[in-house]
Amino acid sequence: SDGGDGTEQYVVLRRSTDGGVTFGEMQIVFGPGHPDFFVAVQTGVMSVLLLVEDGNSNLRISSEDGGVSWSDPTPLVVVQMSDHHPDPGSFAKVSPAVGKGVTVQEGDSQSGHEGTGGTGGGGGGRLLLAPFVCTKAAVTPGVSALGVSSPPAVTGDHGLCPLCHSCIVRSEDNGKTWSLAAVAQPGSRESSLAAFTQPGEGGAARTPSRLYVSERNMGHDIGHRMQSWSEDSGSTLLSESVNSDLPEPVTANWTGVVGSVLALPVQTLTSSGGGVQRLVYSGPASSTSRSNISLFVSRDSGLSWDRRVVVHTGPSGYSDMATLDS
Repeated sequence: SDGGDGTEQYVVLRRSTDGGVTFGEMQIVFGPGHPDFFVAVQTGVMSVLLLVEDGNSNLRISSEDGGVSWSDPTPLVVVQMSDHHPDPGSFAKVSPAVGKGVTVQEGDSQSGHEGTGGTGGGGGGRLLLAPFVCTKAAVTPGVSALGVSSPPAVTGDHGLCPLCHSCIVRSEDNGKTWSLAAVAQPGSRESSLAAFTQPGEGGAARTPSRLYVSERNMGHDIGHRMQSWSEDSGSTLLSESVNSDLPEPVTANWTGVVGSVLALPVQTLTSSGGGVQRLVYSGPASSTSRSNISLFVSRDSGLSWDRRVVVHTGPSGYSDMATLDS
């Protein structure tokens, strides 16, 4: 069709078995339908789970052979009640956005690897998906949200959305059932999640997984990413703020953009076994245009960022990253 968001579309993939050097033929995973958004998470060595928003329905599609074949879609239900959010139904809509999930295995030396990043996938632990959006009420084009007057409304992806919250959903049973975990600050939208660990003193066992969440900003101080951290594997979010180091474009048609963040393997920097785990963010290096997509690096768990590499000079939009086995 014409490729517009409201037209009939398909979810497709191409597989690589040589680290991304070459890719096979295109496969249809889902469709025809109206798959506005979808999230992927690796749940095992060869198991992949795809969560799709198709119109007003959330669907679950799985593969047990590394994406060669896929199951028929089944309904996806996210239970809103949790220890930290006991009010069921407090959000009018909880739906997938765009991105990938991670697997967290607390206490494991491999804890915090990226679920779809090519660095394993594990067969257990807690699955976390941050690219979900929780909306407290329907956002109507042309209507001011919570009295916001500039911009006066959310029309598609333009304007402010104080009723929107990036949210993390979790599964403790390898993706069979899902519940709402943490809810991010008002005005946050599509987010990307990195799970990382810190070695103890003298090379001792690592601490449980920490999370860094980078969020699209449609709230306040637009033009830069929102961010938060979790110290309890995604149950709560702390230190929510706007990150002045990471620009995010605001244009006549769009507020913010979908970016990506991931954690690289720990680098040993001292003879005592101490180390640092780098975080990498990808997104346009501009607050005024969707252009010059770049990589930014943090060596202090996301507290500060340096722009390191311009990936593409020119028009740039959404991005995602994956690590490769070395």
